[in-house]
Amino acid sequence: LFRSLSALTIAAHVIGGGPEIHDPVLASDLSAYLIAVLSVVWHGVTAILVVNSLALAYAAFKPQHRTVIVMLTSAQYLFWAGLFIFYGLKNLGSLWPMPQWTVFILIPALAIFGLIRANKTVRS
Repeated sequence: LFRSLSALTIAAHVIGGGPEIHDPVLASDLSAYLIAVLSVVWHGVTAILVVNSLALAYAAFKPQHRTVIVMLTSAQYLFWAGLFIFYGLKNLGSLWPMPQWTVFILIPALAIFGLIRANKTVRS
């Protein structure tokens, strides 16, 4: 489930976020330099989401690497959650205009739950 949720997050980012965030940046009056930087950031986030999703899928089939992969991807997702929470509260006064933090908490929660469950199965 957490692998699927991570992959679905890619689709939400590209399909939903592209028109809402990236397209307006491209059409803005910002300098070419800022547009280029923001495009790099946008596509960098996409790359991180893809790599994390692939890593979690790999971890599902490679028990010897599972713990480190789940912990590293969970840490990344939790940092993203923290950024959305911080800037949502600081700049927008609410968590809800940018609810992405919810999925960035849910994915690690499910991944860590799955890791604990898998480790119990291995020990049994």
